Amino acid sequence: MNKKMSYGLIAVSTLLASLPATLASANDENLKTTKDIQPVSTNTEKHAEKNETKKISPYDIKLFSIHNLNGFDSGADALYRNFDLTTQLTVDYPYDPYKDKLTYEIVSGPANLEQGEIQIPYGGTIDFSDATTYPDGEYVLSLRSYVIDEFGSLFDTGRVKMNIERVAATIDITGTFDKINPSTITVGSDKTTASNIWKIIDEAGNVVATESSAAVSQATLNQLPEGVYTVETTATLISKYGNPVLDTTTDSFLIRHPESTTSVVGTYNPTSITGTKKITESTLTWEVKDSSGTVLINGTGNTVPVEQTNALGDGSYSVFFTEHSPENETSVSEGSFKIRHPETTISIDKPINPEKVTGTQKIAD
Repeated sequence: MNKKMSYGLIAVSTLLASLPATLASANDENLKTTKDIQPVSTNTEKHAEKNETKKISPYDIKLFSIHNLNGFDSGADALYRNFDLTTQLTVDYPYDPYKDKLTYEIVSGPANLEQGEIQIPYGGTIDFSDATTYPDGEYVLSLRSYVIDEFGSLFDTGRVKMNIERVAATIDITGTFDKINPSTITVGSDKTTASNIWKIIDEAGNVVATESSAAVSQATLNQLPEGVYTVETTATLISKYGNPVLDTTTDSFLIRHPESTTSVVGTYNPTSITGTKKITESTLTWEVKDSSGTVLINGTGNTVPVEQTNALGDGSYSVFFTEHSPENETSVSEGSFKIRHPETTISIDKPINPEKVTGTQKIAD
């Protein structure tokens, strides 16, 4: 008997080679009882026990304890235990004496076919979750549980087929100012056959819009009040075995608009004229116009100097503060005031020994 075997099929054929010719031609499925198989003379008692069972049938996956940590268990067929959308399996082999070493090997698949046998602990995990290492596709794994002693090694084997399909949801938020007041939000995935549903969530967690489409319409964006919003999309792909593959991703955007205010303290000859802006990054400008709309004075900032307004002639004036947002939107607010200056007159009826001296005032109060 060979001291080391690499494949379950080799283990079976080696045992059969030591049997009488009439038994060696029997089908592997007939390896069930001691009356069918004679122990190999060099085997230890453990090896003889193995020959008394059907455990060396190379595809008898039922002897392995396998559990999928994700995806779908599609059951067993004549050759494989089948899993769909599964990237993590736990594997154990509960039968003595074949518990000396547990390995798996990728025998077919889209990638990593040169790894050879990889040893894992009993009850350990086979992990295919790294998409960069294990791309989508169907993988066939050969599992082996060994008994090893001074006479060599034997193993029981089984095969697993894993269908891996992934989908990655995507969101693209675009606009002149990136994610502030965006002009376009599109959703999708890395698979053309996947579908998408999106929803927009406000800061309070309320869903304010949702739709199964590839884009958020401009009309939807235009009707959103100011605030921070989260857009969430879920991409759904149906696997070749009919099971759903889902992926959800989120992104955020801001809706904001400028809003200026104007405050005038005093109807006549105001003591203070100030303005405010809503957006910190905005700039604020002001101008004062007369009743005909002619700009008389202007400047930048949140205060109109009173010395400039007091220098205006008597009359009615309008003052405007304009907020210019970083997104090139403007907001104009307005106030009004009047300027008046006192003026007196004196009248003397005659220059010498006047009998009457009178005065007048311009402002009644």
